[in-house]
Amino acid sequence: MERYETLTTEEALKRAWHSKILALHQYWKSIHPQEGLPSRRDLDPIDIPQLLPSIWLLDVQRDPWRFRYRLMGSRIVATMEGQRNYTGRWLDEVHPNFRSEEGVEQRYVRVATEGRPSWRQGRPSFRLVRDWVSIQNVVLPLASDHVQVDMLLCGSVMLNAKGEEQAL
Repeated sequence: MERYETLTTEEALKRAWHSKILALHQYWKSIHPQEGLPSRRDLDPIDIPQLLPSIWLLDVQRDPWRFRYRLMGSRIVATMEGQRNYTGRWLDEVHPNFRSEEGVEQRYVRVATEGRPSWRQGRPSFRLVRDWVSIQNVVLPLASDHVQVDMLLCGSVMLNAKGEEQAL
């Protein structure tokens, strides 16, 4: 079942999220300033070493909307078709269905405009090295000025039929 959702923090904690997705969301909350959104500068990889392989960062460009891979964790690279590291490349160039598949691009635009996290579970939207049963991920907004989203912190986990993280 395909689900795209924008959630409040309280709603997120009530979900049956994979432990890595929940841990990334909780870390994002822990670096969240009292006013506004966290920035990339607030992130410290030393705080989340166990999550780094499953993380990817996107730069946000407005007018027109475009999203560029800034960083891809090793597990993310290993799951991509051709096991390529697309750091520095635009999503719409790397993933031909990014704009054409309903809801995919709109999800990232919504997080960037609303400044609220988005959780998703369903079939993968991008071409991967093999057919995974399901993917679970979260997209978290970051803003260098703590107001306008200019980067997205994302985490993804590939799941088997039992809902367990799939070995690569």
